[in-house]
Amino acid sequence: MAATKGRARATWAQQRFLVVLGLPTLALALGATTISSYVPVLLRDFTGPLVSGALLATEGVFALFVPTIVGRMSDRTRSRLGGRLPFLLVAAPMAALGLIAAPFANSLLLIALAIAVFYIAYFIYFTPYMALYPDLVDDELAGRAQGSVGAWREVGLGLALVGGGLLISLWRPLPFVFAAAVILVITAVFVWRVRGPVMAARSPVRTPSGGRTRGASRRLLRRRPELRAALAANALWETALSALRAFVVLFFIVGLDRSPAFTSAVLGGVVLAAFVAAPVAGVLADRFSHQRVIGISLWVYAIGLSLPLFTTGPWVIVALPFVAFAATTVMTLPFALIMSLMPRDGDNGAATGLFGLSRGVGLIAGPLLAGAAIAASGSTGLFADTEGYTALFGVGALALFASMPLLRRTRAAYD
Repeated sequence: MAATKGRARATWAQQRFLVVLGLPTLALALGATTISSYVPVLLRDFTGPLVSGALLATEGVFALFVPTIVGRMSDRTRSRLGGRLPFLLVAAPMAALGLIAAPFANSLLLIALAIAVFYIAYFIYFTPYMALYPDLVDDELAGRAQGSVGAWREVGLGLALVGGGLLISLWRPLPFVFAAAVILVITAVFVWRVRGPVMAARSPVRTPSGGRTRGASRRLLRRRPELRAALAANALWETALSALRAFVVLFFIVGLDRSPAFTSAVLGGVVLAAFVAAPVAGVLADRFSHQRVIGISLWVYAIGLSLPLFTTGPWVIVALPFVAFAATTVMTLPFALIMSLMPRDGDNGAATGLFGLSRGVGLIAGPLLAGAAIAASGSTGLFADTEGYTALFGVGALALFASMPLLRRTRAAYD
């Protein structure tokens, strides 16, 4: 599918449909952030932060294989709801079960099982859901569609971080129960609202031979070098983001000796900038091309992450909204870029599964590389004044700079 550099205005009906299509992103972000933010609170009764981090890192492990399997399955599934929606209907109750079980578990093993159930369900849900975008969204609206996804993601993140903190103070299981209820309700509403467009857009399902089905992912990678480059770049972008997500709070609290209130205020500003940036990034990408907008944002993002390596002065905080805007652009548009490289041959699910796999690589690599860099540059290292935490920005910046040549290899999709 070739990317379109069109400047067509979205009609009101199209805009409304993109808003509805993005709704599950809120539910997924709310559930995932509830797990990552509040499971460590539960685990304090059983173990320390090292084991907590290892359990949460299983998200990346499951991302390495669940998306590719489920993506291929959704390509060849036939039902009255098409090939994608049945997976959402199965995964939503699983995710809700994992969320509700976690706060009531009375042992480390049971909490680990609840986390595993949630993450497996998350990727069973995520991959067919994202595959609906190339199924239903025209090329010239791909950027705006992912902008809607980004905006809903920030809403879910904000609900989890702000609302969850209030709910857990009232009753420890409450944020988990709330997230589970939101996932179930949003999934039911979403399936009801989009089943008509899904059935209208459905084309005859190609039923390949077993070997051809199993080799769909390998075939895509072998025949589309620009897709390989985009997936590798996305893994590096996820590496930078996951490194920041894992240690940026500790950078402020431990490295800079700032209060939790100050840290929350700074990160709240970042979330607000991200909420504004996501839809704007989508509009710009549809107007000027995904590759060009990502490329410019990468430079701002990478240079911004490099600044703390040289100074931790207060003016660096002033630059955060601009860096957050660029970072949100880079994290909003990758799937729109992947969509532009997908063939129209029934393998949208397989390609979406590869996108999920590339995310998994970054989810594992980011915290591991940043953790190693922090340990190596700690009390007696290059960044001893921040107990090594400044090194996480070096890991992120290097990953972003390394992705730039890969992004240039996708240019053929726009020629």
